[in-house]
Amino acid sequence: MKEALNVREILEIAVHVEENGESLYARLEKKARQEPLRLMWCDLKEQEKNHRVVFQTMIDDLQEDGAYEFSAGEYSDYFKAVSGNYIITQKLIEQKKTELFASDREALDFGVAVEEESILVYSALQEYLSSKQKKIISRVIDEEKRHLVRLTQARENLRKGG
Repeated sequence: MKEALNVREILEIAVHVEENGESLYARLEKKARQEPLRLMWCDLKEQEKNHRVVFQTMIDDLQEDGAYEFSAGEYSDYFKAVSGNYIITQKLIEQKKTELFASDREALDFGVAVEEESILVYSALQEYLSSKQKKIISRVIDEEKRHLVRLTQARENLRKGG
């Protein structure tokens, strides 16, 4: 029995993920208590918008459905676990867009977690893409890593009182 991974569906999820990130960062930008954080959220919002366009372009450029077939049991339990956790994270983003956060620290902690999840999912997805798509995803992953570093540094600066 074969299992299939539909690349188009995963890229559509990635588009939705980036939309959620863009919306969340826009809300955080409006609610930021400090100007450096407001500017960071604004920049991250714009980068998420760009990622969304990249993923949509990848969908538009797919020549076929992009299904990747596996032998029974081969469809990575790892990928299923990672993507399952990511769906949970997306539900939390939807919730946090309305609730927001009690503090800048809490918002930064959440941002770090979201970027870590993005890196894991996009890295797992990369295995199932064409060479050209892998290069594109690699660039997005690199940007997500930079987001993670920025958020981690901002959290550390906030912790130090800076």
